[in-house]
Amino acid sequence: MKVSILIVNWNGVSHLKTCLPSIFEQSFKEYNIILVDNGSSDDSVDFVARAYPKVRIIRLKSNLGFVEGNNIGLLKALEKDNPEYVLLLNNDTRIIGQDFLEKLVEAADHDEKTGIFGCQIVFPDGRVQHLGSIIQPFRRIYLKGARSSQPYEVDSIMGSFFLIRRSVIEKIGLLDLGFAPYLHEETDYCLRAKKAGYLVKVVPDIKIVHFWSQSMARVPSRFFSLVLCRNSIRLKLLNEPLFSLIPRLLIILPATLFSKKNSDRSSLWNYRLKADVSNNIMIFLKAWLFNLKNLVEITNKRYHRTKRLWY
Repeated sequence: MKVSILIVNWNGVSHLKTCLPSIFEQSFKEYNIILVDNGSSDDSVDFVARAYPKVRIIRLKSNLGFVEGNNIGLLKALEKDNPEYVLLLNNDTRIIGQDFLEKLVEAADHDEKTGIFGCQIVFPDGRVQHLGSIIQPFRRIYLKGARSSQPYEVDSIMGSFFLIRRSVIEKIGLLDLGFAPYLHEETDYCLRAKKAGYLVKVVPDIKIVHFWSQSMARVPSRFFSLVLCRNSIRLKLLNEPLFSLIPRLLIILPATLFSKKNSDRSSLWNYRLKADVSNNIMIFLKAWLFNLKNLVEITNKRYHRTKRLWY
C-alpha cells in the first residue's frame, strides 16, 4: 500500500460525512483508510461501517485522546498495510481537489530527504489557517503566506494534516504520549525528525479546509487552557536551546494571563488581562507542577531526541 490514511474520531459523525467523501473522490487510488474511534457515543461507527465498508475501523472502549489514538493507528497501519507513507488527517477536514493525493505523493516520491509533509490549510471562508511555522530562539513565526510556489522547508506543520514517511516512524518511533491527549505533539515530532536528519516541508499548491473552530467548541475552555499551558511548557523543556529556555518559559505566564485585543497587532498596548485571573494563575501552577513531576522523563528525552519512542 502506498498511503495509509489515519483518522482519529470522537463523536464526529457530522465531520466524517464531509471528510470521507473528499477522500474517496481522489483520482489516486493506492490508499487505505483506518478510522480509530475513541469510544464515540454518536452514530460515527455505524455510519462509517454502513456507508464506507472499505474503511477499517478500530473501536476503542473509551476516549484515549488524539495522541494515543494516532499511535494505535500507526502501529496497525505498519503491521497490516506496509505503507510507504502514513497520513494523519483530522476528521474535521475536507480535501480540496480530486488530484490532491496524487500531487502529494508525487512531491514526496521526488524528495527522499523530506520526512514530513504538510499542505496549505484554510478556514471554511478561505482564509489561510496554516502554512507552516519557523521556530527561532525566543520566538515562533507562523507563516501567513507561502514562501514559494514549490514545496518549501519549515520547522513545524499542523497536525490536522501530517504526512509521515515510513522510514521516519521506523527511526524515531511514535508520537510522544507525554503530550496526551493533544496539542503540540506534532511540533515535537517535527523537531525530533529534524534532529534525526529529515526535512519538514509544506506543499503549498494542495489545500484542505479545516473546520477547527467547530471541533474545538466541544472542548471545555478551562481544560483546553490547562492542556495548552502544560504542553507548551513540555515542548520548550524538550526542545528549546538552553540559552533561550528560561526566557521562553517565563513568557508562558503572561501568555496565560493576557490576550490580544487585535490578533494582527503586537504592541504592548494591544494586550488585555483575561477574565478570571485567579483561575488562570491556577492553570499556570498546575501546568508547571505536572511538568516538574515528569522532569526526569523530560530531561532524559531532551538529551536523547532521536531515540525511538515505541509504546
